Amino acid sequence: MNIFGDFYDNLAGEKSKRYIRELDKAENEYELPRDIRNKIREEGVRTRLPWLYLLLVLIGLRLVLGLVTLQVVSGLEFSQKVQQTRLQTVYLAAVRGIILDSKGKPLVENMPSFNLGIIPADLPKSKIEREQVLNKVASYIQISSEEIEKSLANKEGTLEPIILREDIPREEALVLEEKLLGQKGVSLFISTHRQYQKIVGLSHILGYTGRMTEEDIKKHPDYLPTEILGKSGIEASYEEDLRGLPGNEKLEITPLGEVRSVLERRDPENGKNIQLYLDSELQQHVADALKAGMEKSQAQAGAAIVMDVNSGGILASVSLPDFDDNLFFKSGEGSEIKKLFEDKNAPLLNRVIAGQYPSGSTVKPFIAAAALNEHIVSDKFRLITPPYIEVGQWKFLDWKPHGSADIRQAIAESNNIFFYALGGGYDKVQGLGIDRIKAYLEKFGFGLPTGVDLPGEAKGLIPDPEWKKKTKNEAWYIGDTYNLSIGQGDFLVTPLQLVRGIAAIANGGKLLQPYYVSTILDGENHPLKTFGYRVVSENFITSENLRIVREGMRQAVESGTARPLQSVAVAVAAKTGTAQFSNIDKEKTHAWTVAFAPFDNPQIAVVVLVEGGGESFEVALPVVKEILEFRFGKKE
Repeated sequence: MNIFGDFYDNLAGEKSKRYIRELDKAENEYELPRDIRNKIREEGVRTRLPWLYLLLVLIGLRLVLGLVTLQVVSGLEFSQKVQQTRLQTVYLAAVRGIILDSKGKPLVENMPSFNLGIIPADLPKSKIEREQVLNKVASYIQISSEEIEKSLANKEGTLEPIILREDIPREEALVLEEKLLGQKGVSLFISTHRQYQKIVGLSHILGYTGRMTEEDIKKHPDYLPTEILGKSGIEASYEEDLRGLPGNEKLEITPLGEVRSVLERRDPENGKNIQLYLDSELQQHVADALKAGMEKSQAQAGAAIVMDVNSGGILASVSLPDFDDNLFFKSGEGSEIKKLFEDKNAPLLNRVIAGQYPSGSTVKPFIAAAALNEHIVSDKFRLITPPYIEVGQWKFLDWKPHGSADIRQAIAESNNIFFYALGGGYDKVQGLGIDRIKAYLEKFGFGLPTGVDLPGEAKGLIPDPEWKKKTKNEAWYIGDTYNLSIGQGDFLVTPLQLVRGIAAIANGGKLLQPYYVSTILDGENHPLKTFGYRVVSENFITSENLRIVREGMRQAVESGTARPLQSVAVAVAAKTGTAQFSNIDKEKTHAWTVAFAPFDNPQIAVVVLVEGGGESFEVALPVVKEILEFRFGKKE
């Protein structure tokens, strides 16, 4: 206030002096009397000074008004800008559904996982402070601050966490929490990862999950980039059910990154649970029996499957070698995963659904059913079978002399000559011919995908003249038909196709859709949807002809190639098979055995394959025996 007072006094003094100078000039010009001059001086100064003071007051008010405008109006405007907010959507992850066996035992669980991450919106705004935080984080997790900056690119101001390290052991997570506690924007997040039960062969069924790749993001634009999804097995086939739906919160955020309010919230929908037909106890026993059979023959690979013949449900399914599906979620397991992909024994291949092999003599029950249905022979017909059939320069041999045989005996003893005749014709037997053989094999589900609820199924191969011409540029000969009639040559099947075909013989001619999953459950394990007993086709073979085939398979156990199965507590029907797979070394063979039981009231069908195992009687048949004795017990 003193500053403004001095300013006014100085300004008034200057005006008064100028006025007096003007007055002196007038006095000199007009020579006014002194008394008049003095009076004019007094009145002039008195008259001018109030106007002068008024002017100065107006100038002061203008300055004050300017300050008020700056402090109040502009301050209010600035305050409003500070209070402006933005909207941010934060997604809430759903809990993935679990997978259960037929008795409700969890085969996979969601385990807590500690992950270190950064929330970009919470990082310090100062560049120096931000660098200090990132450098400190980098020093504790062995990652460069440049890499962290790269992961934060285009994520400024978001509340969605950027995960820098996953699946940290609990003890290490506690240390990191202590070391990094209080660092702005740095947090430990608790999520879940899948922990699979270590039951042999289960990995091919359940599969595994993994983080989203760029390709996955393109395929699933509705997924969050941070989600996990099923990559193989049941995890992939039932992804939509297991995943659930993420929720979200719409937040009001201040420029300082603080949450002012939650405007909207949609809770996540947790994934549904999946129950399998699988009996985990049976699964483990099948795996143990198959491993023992492989070790006995020094085989490196094999497959075994057990199916419910009345529903199509898969009760056990083992492919060896297998793998640990828990590896695929653990960080730092790259070298182990690489070994799996490079292993010449292909442990990642699910041989049950994707392995393709010559069937050997296990095809004979299907050829017999087709021949009976087409009236090529009757069950009363007998054929005297020589040691071999000669066609030109080629000889088609049998594995032993059989003499006279009817169709039941031919199945029981695996008589090659009899089946050459049924397929390609011999002596008085016309034979089915390639077209009818192919048609009936397709009716039993060969050469076509089964539609099983696992990804990666192979369809096998039924060769015919058109295929051979296209593939090998060769004509079809009678020898090709003979080879197909006993499951040799280019005919290829999967164990799943074979067990489904045997189930159709056992259940009276219903070709069923195979299923691994029996039921979709809600979070309380109440059924939402059931699977099973879907008939793909039926009545393509008469029940009478199927009965004859079943009796031939039963005779194989009573007096033929499957006699060791007499030890099972229930009556069993079976067929063995030994399949050549090398044109160079004819001694190399796959060992097969197929069976169903009980004979009078079939419940299950079993198929066992030991790759390169040798003779079925010595390798595959004992595995089937172990499985059936576990399921039904031994004879007293």
